[in-house]
This record gives sequence, C-alpha cells and structure tokens, in this order.
Amino acid sequence: MKSILKLTLILLVFTLLLISCTNKDITAPKGSNVLKASASNPDIYPIWAGQNINAGTMAIWNDSINIFVQFNLIDGWMLEQTHVQLDTDLTEDEWIHASGTPVPGQFDYIMDFNPMVTTYTQVIPLSAYGYAYGDTIIIAAHASVKKYDSQTGGYQQETAWGGDEEGPGSRWWFYMHYIITPPDQQPPDDDDEYQYETAMMRMYDDPADFTYRWFVKPGKPHAWFGYVKTTPVMTPQTYYFYAGQYYKAGEVNIWKAGDSLFVQCNMMNDWEATGSHLNVQLTDYMGSPAFGNFPYTATFDPAVNMFTYNVPWNPAWDGMELKICLHADAQKEIIPD
Repeated sequence: MKSILKLTLILLVFTLLLISCTNKDITAPKGSNVLKASASNPDIYPIWAGQNINAGTMAIWNDSINIFVQFNLIDGWMLEQTHVQLDTDLTEDEWIHASGTPVPGQFDYIMDFNPMVTTYTQVIPLSAYGYAYGDTIIIAAHASVKKYDSQTGGYQQETAWGGDEEGPGSRWWFYMHYIITPPDQQPPDDDDEYQYETAMMRMYDDPADFTYRWFVKPGKPHAWFGYVKTTPVMTPQTYYFYAGQYYKAGEVNIWKAGDSLFVQCNMMNDWEATGSHLNVQLTDYMGSPAFGNFPYTATFDPAVNMFTYNVPWNPAWDGMELKICLHADAQKEIIPD
C-alpha cells in the first residue's frame, strides 16, 4: 500500500511539473510589458560578469521625464566603471560595429567610481533621444567590476553586461528590450485586468512588416513604428493595425469621397482604442514620433472598437502618394485562465 501511495505521489508531482512547463508562454515577445515599470516595480534583468557569473541585477523603469538604468551588484562585486547606451536597433553606429560588437568606450553615458560602489543609477532624459510612450528601445549596459579575493589579497576583475538577450558579434555581450510606458498607467485591478499597447498602422498583414519605417534620424529606423503610402481613391483600401508590434489589433480602410479623406479603424481580437492620433503628409517620416503633435487626435471614454477620421482634402494631395501614419493607445482585457 505504501509503495502504491509513493508511486501515486511521484506521478502527481511529475504531472504538475509537466503542466507548469507546458503553460509557459514561450512565444511572447521579449520586453512586451503588460504593466508599467516604475521605481517600486521595475523591470529586472540579470548582470553577467565574466560571461557566466551572476553578479547582480539591472532595474529599468521610467517616469514622464527620464529613463532609469540601475546597477545592483551582489556577492562582493563592486562597480569600477559603467557604460550605458540606448538605441532602437543594433545597426552600425558609433557605439556598435557592423559585425554587432559593441564599443563601450563610445557609449553615450560613462561613469567612473573611486571608491567603488555596489549600486548606481544612470538617469537618462527621454528628450535626449526623442523617445515617446510606447517606444520599444534597446538598452546596452556594460560595467567593469571587481571582487576582493581574501586568499590572494588582490581583486578579481571582470567585464559585466546586463540583460537577458545575447548580442551578436564575435564577443559575448548581453542587452535588454524595454517599452517606455506612461507614468500614469496604473497596475490593473485583480478583477479588471488589461493589456496596454501602442498600436500602429502598417502596409501588410505581417508582424514583421517594416516596409515603411519611421526614421528617428538618417540611417536609424525606429524599432517598429511605421506608416503606409497610398494614393486614395473612392474604393476603400485596406491596411493593418498592430498593437505592441506583434498583436493584430484591427484593420484600417482609407478612401477619398468628395472633399474628404476618410481613415476608418476597425479593431478586432477584443482590442479597443482609448485614444488615437493621425497625420497625413507628402514626405517620408523623420524625427521623433511625437504623436501628441499630430494635427488630428481623438480620445475615447469609454474605449471604442471602431473610429473614423474625416479629414478635409488638401488640393496639394491631388493625384499624389500620401504618407499616412495612424497611432492608437490600445487595450485588451486579460481573461484569467
């Protein structure tokens, strides 16, 4: 009887472990935060020293003015120097070679410590890069760290990187993805949970469609913000609306009727819009994606699953290819399993 009971308990434990493994969301994009990171609830990433030594953690959060990148070392490790770089991709720049190898000495933010410290917070103004709420950015955080060795009376010195994603190139390094979130976005109540994402219109029905990307500066495209190019006609032309880059949140119809340009967004898959911004121009998009400066805006309270812009037609648009950018603050109720 005891053998049967023991076998039953073993099978039960194995079953529970199997269920917990199969329930892991291995397809969720990294950095896709449902809740806002804050000083009291930051995003946490490991710090790796000498490639495979867990030397501490990185804490990342933002408010309405700054991004905070905090190094926290453990087990006797201390900071001698830190380097922090923000960007929207890993294409060649001053701080990273074309091969993917980073150059910490060229990072935008460098700090030396004498005496050494175990914790340090790098404060970076959002305005320094022109980032906006909903932007997905890359954070590279490097450090020179030391640990006192009582046996030798000297210090063990290592290179350290924060992050959960292995960087490209011939040398080991790590980095992080982070989504800049509005500071007034509060964690949802237990009985009314929502996933909040930035949504953008794109040309094709594909999460990896970057046909027309918004360039923050020449040669530096935004991680995923885009727009469509179209010459409107009376027959509606269909484009696609994606939230948080990866989630299909709706379809957008664009057409011209009389003296008006119509842009109609139909949300789907239980997504809703709480606000929206629209811009129409003849040139490609360059500079900071400041949606609050778009000429056509709307706020929806309560949230809606369909909205339409009626924009007065500009004679300069006659027969021209328009560059149309549609943004929305999207939400989706999280249904408990």
